[in-house]
Amino acid sequence: CRRQIEKDVPRTRPGDLNEKQRAALGRVLLRFSVLRPKVGYCQGLNFIVAVQLLAGLTEKQTLGGLKSLTDNYCEGYYEESMRGLLRDIAVLDALLLLLLPKIHA
Repeated sequence: CRRQIEKDVPRTRPGDLNEKQRAALGRVLLRFSVLRPKVGYCQGLNFIVAVQLLAGLTEKQTLGGLKSLTDNYCEGYYEESMRGLLRDIAVLDALLLLLLPKIHA
């Protein structure tokens, strides 16, 4: 995870994050990957963390927010199988077919 995080940190919101925020981004992502080894690090998590840091959250608050988001609202999205994401896509597909069949087609 560390190598991928180190690659992605400089590419994440390069015009918006300052050096302090960029360092915090790397630390939060690395800590998350240790706390959630089943998830580790997935591209996309960096942008979630960056937005929280840009909003002024501390590293501790940002890590808590990321854990809450992935545990409670996006369960299974950031696993290798992406089971949660695939489940939610199937639900959206069924709702579109039922409620907006012209868009579904």
